Amino acid sequence: MPAPTKIAELLGVLARHRVDFIVVGGVAAVIQGAPVNTFDLDVVHARTPDNIERLLGALRELDAVYRIDLQRRLSPTASHLASTGHQLLATNMGTLDLLGTMASAALPAPRDVMSSSTDVVSALRVAAALESLGCE
Repeated sequence: MPAPTKIAELLGVLARHRVDFIVVGGVAAVIQGAPVNTFDLDVVHARTPDNIERLLGALRELDAVYRIDLQRRLSPTASHLASTGHQLLATNMGTLDLLGTMASAALPAPRDVMSSSTDVVSALRVAAALESLGCE
């Protein structure tokens, strides 16, 4: 069984690198108070060139590689991150799924959500909240 994902630390790395993203999936549900367990971090990242460069820096720090073939140690590139596809990664802090887009084309970009929503909490505050709840 793989080591548990250190969700708060993953969020901290993304925030330190100033990556624009929104948290989705199980962690988003936990942040909203749902009584669920989750074993990875799912985020939708902004696919702007500047943000992709910041995200690549964070992924280098996390030693991120694709989970599909861990022995080959394939790392994501800027062109991968610019696509609408999903990047399913293993990192030195656990499992991270980067989503280029969600199912609905009507969803706003992460930057738009972060700047317009009063309910969105900064990644560092989310990380602190998860840590206080005993989440890794």
